[in-house]
Formats: sequence, structure tokens, C-alpha cells
Amino acid sequence: MENINFKIEHIFLDKTFEVQEEFFKWITEEMLRLGHVEDSFYHAIVEREKIFPTGLPAVGGNVAIPHCDSKHIKQSFISVVRLLKPIEFREMATESNVLPVQIIFVLGFQKHDESQIELLQMLVKACMKENFVGNLINAKDEEELLMFMNSIRGDNNE
Repeated sequence: MENINFKIEHIFLDKTFEVQEEFFKWITEEMLRLGHVEDSFYHAIVEREKIFPTGLPAVGGNVAIPHCDSKHIKQSFISVVRLLKPIEFREMATESNVLPVQIIFVLGFQKHDESQIELLQMLVKACMKENFVGNLINAKDEEELLMFMNSIRGDNNE
């Protein structure tokens, strides 16, 4: 399994975007700057989100977990972005439900294996727990948010 850790350089707090596409352009620029994605990343993540929405109703606030095929990734990453005001994402497995999302987990996997599914399951499970999303929304800084993210690895066996 590919071992991917949460890193402070992938945490972005209190960003503001009007629409999803604006967010995807910004995160693409950030991941390009860090050398983590191919130029094709923006188109790939936007198209995948249209076909397979990633909005998820969660305890304490809605989240989204956008990701795309591994061929668009140079170096694996998990980015956590907290928005000042929510933007809309369509709910997973629905055609019409739209959710206001304030926490976005962007997943980038250099190779496709079980780690992508395991991490997705771990994130979904954490988002269903009391206080997890609220803790991310209310974290005072990147270090505190990173601490909450790292705590989900310890909770994985519950």
C-alpha cells in the first residue's frame, strides 16, 4: 500500500472561491507549484467531478473529496482546504442534490492501488464522527488542523 501522510504544506485555510471551477483552478496551480501534478490535472479533476460527484453530507458540515486518475499525479498528496464560505458540490451518488461544502479533501495518488479506497473510507468514516468536521472548521491554524487529520489514522480500527 502506498503510504501517504498529511503534510502542513498541503493544508490551506480560509480560502474564498465563488464556484467550484475557480477552486479547481486554484488547487491545480498550488499542486503544479509544488510539483505534484501534471498540466492535465485541472481538466481531469473537473471532468471526473462532473461524472462522479464527491460532495458528502457529514456530521458538523458537508465535505467534498475530489480526486482523479493517477496518470495526472506526479507525487502523491492529500490536501485539506478550509473555505471561509461554502461552495456547491453535487452529492456523491446523486444527480441533483447540491451541498454547500466548506472542507475539501483533494486526493492525488501517483499509483492506483487499495490505498486510495482505504483512505477514502477512512475520511468518510472520520467525517461521520461527532466533532471531526467541526474541529476542522474551527481549527485555529494549520498545525491544529494537521493534528485533527492525523488523529483519524488512530481511529481507523473503531
